[in-house]
Amino acid sequence: MRKNAAPYVFLAPTMLLFLCIFLFPIGYVIWTSMFRWNLMKPQAGRHFIGFDNFSGMLANDQFRASMLVTLKFVLLSAPAGIVLGLGLALLLNRPFRGKRPIQALMLTPMMIAPVAVYLSWKFLLEPTFGIVNYVLGWFGIEGPGWFSDAGTALFSVALVDIWSAVPFVFLVMYAALQAVPQDPVESAQVDGASRLRIFWHVTLPSIKPVLLVVLIIRIMDTIRIFDNIYVLTKGGPANATRTVQFLDYELAFNSFDIGKGSALALIIVAVILIVGSLLIREMNRTNEELRV
Repeated sequence: MRKNAAPYVFLAPTMLLFLCIFLFPIGYVIWTSMFRWNLMKPQAGRHFIGFDNFSGMLANDQFRASMLVTLKFVLLSAPAGIVLGLGLALLLNRPFRGKRPIQALMLTPMMIAPVAVYLSWKFLLEPTFGIVNYVLGWFGIEGPGWFSDAGTALFSVALVDIWSAVPFVFLVMYAALQAVPQDPVESAQVDGASRLRIFWHVTLPSIKPVLLVVLIIRIMDTIRIFDNIYVLTKGGPANATRTVQFLDYELAFNSFDIGKGSALALIIVAVILIVGSLLIREMNRTNEELRV
């Protein structure tokens, strides 16, 4: 019995910590999502309403509009960041002079505090005295209000997110390319295959599992994006950058509607889990194919 109990005794502190910092908050959010509870109206009290917060949120026009904004942001940011990161990894996956300083420079955005990055971009793209519009003026181009125009705000926020994410994608994909077996590549070169065909038929299938992992991480990051939107646009203008995560922040911490905020948080988690599970299933299928 002592031998069988020993693993559980050693795991007990970690499991207790896990219960405290993970399961308890989730359970509390699930519990509060079942109530009509607004801290701005303490006289109204707290009333159990079951799943009404969820049904009301799914029928809410603001929720649907924020989900559409989130979908646009995911489609703008996630694929572009992965393509750019993979492209840079392919360019640097060969010997040339000055390679190491360029690799170090590529990782610079990961070493800067995110808020500092967002504020720097906010000044760079400022419509009146920002350097980007100033340079565009040299060519007779009138720069837009990058973050103040509803037509360009979401694109501008996605641009900042892509710039921040490319170093991570580059680092992971560069490591994956370094692990690609060289025998198939050399055989394809002997057979006269072009670089594009070698990449498509040899390199890409070898790095596909890693690519799917990066895609999962990037999609999850873009769905729950909040910090750069808060710093750059505050969800505006005219709710053009009001993602579902930012709407949840407004409900929970501006309106103090704890019930609706908790329900929306669980909906966001459910969306991430569904998307993530589909991509993980594809990743597992790819791994099985590579083993065969």
